[in-house]
Amino acid sequence: MQSGKSRDAGTVSGEAKIDRALVERLAALELDFEEIEAKYGEDVAIDVGIARDPDCPELTAEDFAQMRPAIEVDPEIVMAYRRGELRIRPDLLARRVNGSMEKPD
Repeated sequence: MQSGKSRDAGTVSGEAKIDRALVERLAALELDFEEIEAKYGEDVAIDVGIARDPDCPELTAEDFAQMRPAIEVDPEIVMAYRRGELRIRPDLLARRVNGSMEKPD
């Protein structure tokens, strides 16, 4: 990506919007990142990767419209965080430090 540009066409004036139909068609094909990037560019290749990942969908305008500040959702947790009272469970911290985020058996 070029400096100063965003993949979201709505955030940078004059940037071309990526064709979502093209991204969906490419996501269904068995092309790797490099093949897609070579023909369609890095932005499209990144969007294809996002489209292929069912666990991490790209957020839509509707998703953003429904978001609320954490302080409104759970003020007790936010206040505990601000006071420095939140602690990470030792078992979760150990898994993170060891590089494994898999669920324990």
